Amino acid sequence: MPIPVTIRQPRTKTAAVGSWSVSLFLLIVSAIAITGCSGYLTKPAPPVTVGEIVGMSKAGAPAANIIDRIRRSGTVYRLTASQLADLRTQGVSD
Repeated sequence: MPIPVTIRQPRTKTAAVGSWSVSLFLLIVSAIAITGCSGYLTKPAPPVTVGEIVGMSKAGAPAANIIDRIRRSGTVYRLTASQLADLRTQGVSD
């Protein structure tokens, strides 16, 4: 009666490279997940009031700087036509 013999193959470079690739992939995915979530931990800039906009405009701040500050703060203004006219009267440009 024949005796079954099991021959073990030596570990090949392919297995080692595959294991290394999986580890690298998991490391990259983890790094992306961590940095992606870090944006939620930062505090948003405080809202910019209409009075601050008028003040910056009167102080001579360039319109681009004022707009940039408004965008970074995420402030949304719902102004009426008369409020827009008041801003123009106070020197705020369109």
